[in-house]
Amino acid sequence: MTRLLPLAAAVLAIAFAWVVPLGESPDELAHLRYAEALATGRLPALWKGDAHGYEAHQPPLGYVLPALVLAVAGGVEVVPVANTRFDFHTAGSRAFVPPFADARDRLVLRLARSTQAFWAALTVWAGLAMCGERRGALPYLLAPQLLFVCGALNNDAALIAVVSCTLLLLVRFAATGRHPIGTGLLVTAALFTKGSALFLLAPVTVACAIAPPAPMAPTAATTPMPRRNRRVRFAPPVVLLTVTAAGLAAWAAFNFARFGSLLPPVPTASHVATLSELLREPRWIGGLFRSFWAKFGMLNTPLPWPFYLWFAALSGAVVVGVRRLAGSQRLVLASALLANAGLVLAYQLTVDLQAQGRYLLPSLAAVAAFGSAALPRRVHPVLAWGAVLVALAALATIARTYS
Repeated sequence: MTRLLPLAAAVLAIAFAWVVPLGESPDELAHLRYAEALATGRLPALWKGDAHGYEAHQPPLGYVLPALVLAVAGGVEVVPVANTRFDFHTAGSRAFVPPFADARDRLVLRLARSTQAFWAALTVWAGLAMCGERRGALPYLLAPQLLFVCGALNNDAALIAVVSCTLLLLVRFAATGRHPIGTGLLVTAALFTKGSALFLLAPVTVACAIAPPAPMAPTAATTPMPRRNRRVRFAPPVVLLTVTAAGLAAWAAFNFARFGSLLPPVPTASHVATLSELLREPRWIGGLFRSFWAKFGMLNTPLPWPFYLWFAALSGAVVVGVRRLAGSQRLVLASALLANAGLVLAYQLTVDLQAQGRYLLPSLAAVAAFGSAALPRRVHPVLAWGAVLVALAALATIARTYS
């Protein structure tokens, strides 16, 4: 049954793709502009003169799947009309006046959205593998916000999946020293999905610091390593650091070739927060909490408040799980969580004051590992069914809100 759970996640993500109105997810039309450019075989130009071109600084990997659909369909014609009555604080308030495309193009856009379900399935697979197939991880891995993100056009869905796979290999590498090249290549893939994957440098460093100096055989405790494997030219941490450094250099060179700078020119808001402002107004922590678990549309459509009691209990289990999960796995995953949270805080202080918990979703597999370690195994089946029911309730809420 556990093997079917990634498929179930994909089905739920596709359902979100068809229920959520087009354009009513963060920056979706800007991400569409990127996918449209990629579908024609080119990278998008910078955002000058294009109101929806502000995601042009992103790397391309996260847009490949929807771009393929757009390429096969021959493109779409989208004429968005901003809704002058849009309100960030009113549930269900639309950013755009529907419809902004004809029936054929709306179908193509929903099909392009549906390709993101692949990333939902991959995230659940990697998360379950990291958690030892514990079904108690499902309330985290089927978080409604993840399914919402994987039902829209963006590069976040791909980032979450690639980072989840990277953390899975990093945990295994820290324990056994195996597969350093594959692990480093996944770090590189994450960087070419979204620049915020830079936080992976922290768990990579931790994993290299605690990994064994030579790769361990899968059954090293009972079976001697074959003679041909006893000679190791380079220690696994050296290999991983070398591959990661090469990937980081390739990413920086890619940016320099596109923009003339090692880092992409990210558009900034007219006002960003200072640390003292964040300390004086800690309500942004609640905003991060709600938008990590479930806040749909243009971050203006939450679930009814009782659902957040469920999410609060799950969050508490994560704190307990940090103490219960032992060994190298705890060190690697804790460093990933802290680095991801630090990057989100730095974003609010330097780019834009947006309490968007979806920026913490790349650490979802780590959250699931800690949370499921704290939850009693006898309740795991109940929690699994609860996770599915919460996801279906989120779908029903969206359908009712936008009907």
